[in-house]
Amino acid sequence: MSSITLKNCAEFSLFPVNWQLPDRFLLAGFEFKNASNQQWDIRNTVNGHSLHASNGTTIRTPTIVDHLNIAAITMAHPVVVRALDSSGATLSQAVVNPHDPSSEYELSGNGIVQIVFDDDGNEFYLARVCVNLTIQTN
Repeated sequence: MSSITLKNCAEFSLFPVNWQLPDRFLLAGFEFKNASNQQWDIRNTVNGHSLHASNGTTIRTPTIVDHLNIAAITMAHPVVVRALDSSGATLSQAVVNPHDPSSEYELSGNGIVQIVFDDDGNEFYLARVCVNLTIQTN
């Protein structure tokens, strides 16, 4: 038996600036939910077109994963991104710092099913979220 690993990303470069998205939507198998129940929009940032998001944003992964990558920025205050397992336990976290030129962050842990953004009311911008999916073949 062999396998192939594919990179799967939800990328917001696909959408035009000012595009409106509902408070809950699916993209590339990821489920996005806005805690404020308000529509989201796409903005142009240093990372390109990005989802304009806010505190409590959650993203469910397409399947259980051990690693994921995000490209995100914030302008005013740090944003904590936590990777959670199915029980809600935090497996790892990253801090998105204001004006951080790296903007790429990796979260790891056994059994990640979602990520949560805690920003204490600060806004942030998400350009993409990616996971590696392994497919078993005969």
